[in-house]
Amino acid sequence: MSDWRRDLLVSLSLANLVYIRSWAEVLTFDRNAIYWLKSPPPPAYFLGLILAIVALTVLIWLVLRQMARAKNHRVRRFLPFVFIVPLLTLLNSVRTLIGTPGQSLFLQFVQQRALAIGAAMALLAVIGLMVGGQRAQKLISGILLLFFPLTLLAFGQAIYRIIYFDPSPMADQPAASFLPAKPAGAPRFLWVIFDEWDQQLSFAERPHTLALPEIDRLRAQSLMATNTDTPAMMTDVSMPALITGRRLANVQAHGSSELLVQPAASREWLPWSQQPNVFDQARALGFNTAVVAWAIPYCRVINRSLSGCWWWSGSSQYNSTGTTAAQVFFNLPRGLFETVYRSPFGQSLSTVRHESTYENVLRQSEAAIASQQFGLILLHLPVPHPPYFYDPSTGRFTWGDHLLTGLLGSGQDGYLGGLALVDRSIGELRSLMEQKGLWDSTSILFSADHPFRHRPAFDGRPVDHRVPFLLKLAGQERELHYDAPFSALLSKDLMLAVLGGQIATSGQAVAWLDRHAPSSLSD
Repeated sequence: MSDWRRDLLVSLSLANLVYIRSWAEVLTFDRNAIYWLKSPPPPAYFLGLILAIVALTVLIWLVLRQMARAKNHRVRRFLPFVFIVPLLTLLNSVRTLIGTPGQSLFLQFVQQRALAIGAAMALLAVIGLMVGGQRAQKLISGILLLFFPLTLLAFGQAIYRIIYFDPSPMADQPAASFLPAKPAGAPRFLWVIFDEWDQQLSFAERPHTLALPEIDRLRAQSLMATNTDTPAMMTDVSMPALITGRRLANVQAHGSSELLVQPAASREWLPWSQQPNVFDQARALGFNTAVVAWAIPYCRVINRSLSGCWWWSGSSQYNSTGTTAAQVFFNLPRGLFETVYRSPFGQSLSTVRHESTYENVLRQSEAAIASQQFGLILLHLPVPHPPYFYDPSTGRFTWGDHLLTGLLGSGQDGYLGGLALVDRSIGELRSLMEQKGLWDSTSILFSADHPFRHRPAFDGRPVDHRVPFLLKLAGQERELHYDAPFSALLSKDLMLAVLGGQIATSGQAVAWLDRHAPSSLSD
């Protein structure tokens, strides 16, 4: 084989390895992993990825040919430094492919020190090329040629998935039919869940630098429960538990349109789509129901219980690169140097997508509220969940938008900005409802699926398992505190009691909680 052909194969093999994380993200989806996605990887992504690899292959090949032809000894000696960049990009791939290290001390060691290990390996490889000359180059080329079959395998799978692309298994399913409209004056309930909203940092332990005027204004006319226990610390467990009103031990995705749930103290796995839930019971009372949310495919799993449904998937490095082949081509190289949360280019691509998701969910939430078609609406908003992007000092979505230094900042520094965005979101929803004349006539529960899980990394304090619970009943004007402990699992039955007319005043809500709170913690 001629030298230039050999160099071309070596270049293609190295370029393919540089993007191995990208391949792993789109070629290793099983029937359960796709549960979290809005759609399977589209042809545009595979085309953009192939083009990015071809472009890098050409660049590497030109360097290798220059090394072979260079007459100047110094040029030949220092050209290998060009390979530091592609070698360093393997760091992010290694970190991603390790995933969750679990109890493996070796994987924990590698993940925690990936930057140092990768930098050392890249530097040693380059020094080896400089010192070893052609012998080292032949050794490294031989190793890369051994990996060349991976390139053929990846490209072959990509072409197959482009040809046989089929998004239908992951399409949202038809919603339930609309029920006859309720008469004027019928109860209406809005259930607002802010993802990872922390009780302690919002109230008892709020930093003096953090102003939350809309939350304080809301509290002044709500029943505020100060001791509400979260049903779980993970969204994928907590939200099905809240919606069914049952404590769950675990959940497991089962294809794109089903989630298996395991009730506490049980070994049985049950399909979430078939379990009685708050929306079923609201429809039995004659109310149309809706969900506007992120992260969980409500519109594929519990669509039979909903008259209206809209959802957006969570952000990952894969789904944040764009929707066209050109966008993927230009964004993939950048993604090699960043994580979901950090980037040397300012905000990561995943952070930018998270901003867009938040705005889409909020705008659709406002549309669902204003339509007045629904008697029970769940809004599951993606803040203050990371990645963080809101800067409360400017009121703009520019948190972490700093070149280079953004890669070094603490991953949890922006949580207070996330709380400020919760406050702003409550203000926007309230303003809309006041303009439409709906605020005083609608009962609203503001709560969370789980508290701030990364509290120790934020300020060294332990995680508190309580979540905010602010219940503003229709017509309520005064503040009331409820300090007895109870589980947020009571949200389901409490909302149904309001819709059914058993609870209309804060006094009745307190009496209802007194009757049900003790047993909720032992279910």
